Amino acid sequence: MLECKKTTLIYFATMRGDRTQIKMHFNTSIELRQSRLNGILYSTSSKNTTDIRSHLIKMAKKVDFGYLSLYSADGTYDTLYGR
Repeated sequence: MLECKKTTLIYFATMRGDRTQIKMHFNTSIELRQSRLNGILYSTSSKNTTDIRSHLIKMAKKVDFGYLSLYSADGTYDTLYGR
């Protein structure tokens, strides 16, 4: 019976560690995407709407985004690149 309790404790400790690793990996992936997006936004300097759109699309492709959309406060969006 003692062996079973030890195995169960080790199993639960391993599961907890796996969850922590998965959470850390997810957070790192999100931070990387946010960093790339910030880089795109900060590199946009034109006042011309057409130039801004074409620059955003070019940069989204460059950093390997699958899609890029602009969202407004009212919930509408405009997909610039991707599906």
